[in-house]
Parts: sequence; C-alpha cells; structure tokens
Amino acid sequence: MISKFGFGAIFAMSVLPCVAYGQQSVDRQGAAADKTPPQAQIVRIETSMNLSLPIAVNTGIEDQIKSIDSTKEFLYQEVARGCNNLKNVFKGSCALKNVRIGSSMQNRCNSGESASINVGASYEVTYTPK
Repeated sequence: MISKFGFGAIFAMSVLPCVAYGQQSVDRQGAAADKTPPQAQIVRIETSMNLSLPIAVNTGIEDQIKSIDSTKEFLYQEVARGCNNLKNVFKGSCALKNVRIGSSMQNRCNSGESASINVGASYEVTYTPK
C-alpha cells in the first residue's frame, strides 16, 4: 500500500496548472493607468497516476478483492484531501469534479499476481491572482 506522504508527493508533482494573468497598461509617466482589481480565476486541474499492488502468492480471490478494496478506499480519501491541498496553495476554493479509479489483475509468473490500479481526479479551483 502507498503511504499517505507518498501519494501526497506524487499528487503535488502531477498538478501543474496553467494560469493567465491580466495585463495592466502603463501611462507615459510609468504609473499604472488601470487600477481595476484582479478578477477571480477558475482553473481546472486534472491529475492521474498508476500503481502496482503486489498480491502474495497463493492468495485467495476474496483476500485479493479485500486488498484492492482497501487500497481504493485509501485512494478515495487521498483524492478528497487533494482539495484541501489546492485550497492552501491557491488561497481560494476548490471543488472535486470527477474521480476515476480502476483496477485489473496481472500475473507475474512465479512471484504471484499484482493489481494494477489507476486513479484520476479533476478539480476546479477558484482564486483571485494578486
């Protein structure tokens, strides 16, 4: 299972939003001519990652499903906490718009099976640039 810190670090590295800032005109004396306050910006942030969860050799199907389900539960909790991280970074509001978690089993020959788990999330962040 992935640690809480490990997912947070991977999540933080995968979030790279692009933000456009408004331009401000300057008069001939160099003073700012446009004093309109910055407007709130909405940024859509999408993140995804793939994990491989080793399953012990000779593990029954029920135990495999329990292991996968507990990992999915952990990932749902981490995705929900992602909004708190984004609110702290952008000093604005955040809404979780979409979550996708899928899994499949892969046979690793003599070393048993592994579950391949992919997770994706979409967030919408509203903030005011300074």
